[in-house]
This record gives sequence, C-alpha cells and structure tokens, in this order.
Amino acid sequence: MEEKLAGGRVTRGIVRIGNTVRRPKPSNLALQAALLKHLEEKGISAAPRVLDIDEKGRFTLEYLEGDSPDDLGHFTDEACTAAARIIRILHDALWDLPGIPKGSTVCHGDLSPCNFIFRDGSPYAVIDWDAAHAGDPLTDLAYAIWLWLDAGNPEVSPLDFRRREIAMLDAYGLDASACPLVREKMIAEALRVSKSVFPSPEQTRATGKWARSCADWIRKNAY
Repeated sequence: MEEKLAGGRVTRGIVRIGNTVRRPKPSNLALQAALLKHLEEKGISAAPRVLDIDEKGRFTLEYLEGDSPDDLGHFTDEACTAAARIIRILHDALWDLPGIPKGSTVCHGDLSPCNFIFRDGSPYAVIDWDAAHAGDPLTDLAYAIWLWLDAGNPEVSPLDFRRREIAMLDAYGLDASACPLVREKMIAEALRVSKSVFPSPEQTRATGKWARSCADWIRKNAY
C-alpha cells in the first residue's frame, strides 16, 4: 500500500511503501545515487540508502524512521549542534567522491531543518539531496546556520544568534574566527534564494521578500 508522505517540504509524488520511499527521478539522479552509495560504503548512516528504480520508474530509497519539521522555528542548542556535526561528517565523507574538484565536497544545497529526520527531538539524518552539487562546504554550512537559527526572524535575539552561531561552528570544527566569512556567505545565500523562481508568482514574491529581509537582518544584527 502506498502512503503519501507528509512533513517537511516534501517534493510532490513521494510515497512510502513498507520500508522504502518511492519518488520521481531527480534531475541529479546519477550524482544523488553515487553520493548515497558512497556514504553507505563508508558506513555513514546520516542519509538514506539508495535501493533501485522501481517498476514505475521511481527512485527508490530506504525509509528512515522519524519526523521532519514543517517549517523553520526555534530548535534547541543540542539539535543545532547535532545538525552541524552531521554536516561535517557528510562533508568529510564526500570530498573524495569521484569527479569532485580538489578543495570542494558534495554540498547538500538545502540544509534546512526541514530536510533532516529527527528522532526523540534530535536530528540524525539528511534527506532530499535534489540540490546536491560539488561546491564550497562553508557555503553549505552558512546556509544551514542561517536556517537552523532562523536568522531574519525579528523574534530572534541577535545576542542569542551570535552565541548559537559560534556553537554550531564549534560543533562543525571551526572557531569564532570563521564568523565573518560565514556571515558573508549567509548573506550571499539569502540573496541567492531571493532570486529563486517558484511555481506560483505569489510564492516567488513572498520568498524573495523574506530572503531579502533575512539578508538585511544578518547585516544589521550578526556583527
């Protein structure tokens, strides 16, 4: 029996059948299949195993038990630092994937909390690798810090943001001296997202406005 998956920001057409997830083939199918196999071969359990293409031509993955948040919000310090540690594990495991340029790794491309699986309140795996690409790991990390700490939300305390940012950097393996560069990358990522085009004009306008306001907030409050 097919069960439509809910939670997170799920791509249309994703269903669960038993212990598997079936979804339309992503545009980066070859890279996604290769990187997930690479992680499995290294014994990294922070991403689903790739299984096959099913009889309907759908990309088939291991189903990971747990929940994904529906949207951004406040996450505990422990959850944020756990996410940063997972990101470092993935970046370290994927730099040697064949075809990845020297100095780069495979970046997930959308390390929002909505693309993590949580169990008992803590993230333990990353899903939805549709935006995966070879790139700068610090850009991937900066995007994650922006969204995990909800930078741009007027209810977020700038002082608390800076404390939690340093904690995430430390969990990733960097010290506070990386903050200026990471913040520059956060702003650049927010501006990149502000130019994204979505299925409806309303969504495009709303996302653009939100992302630009996040970039402004980071400029004013993160230093």
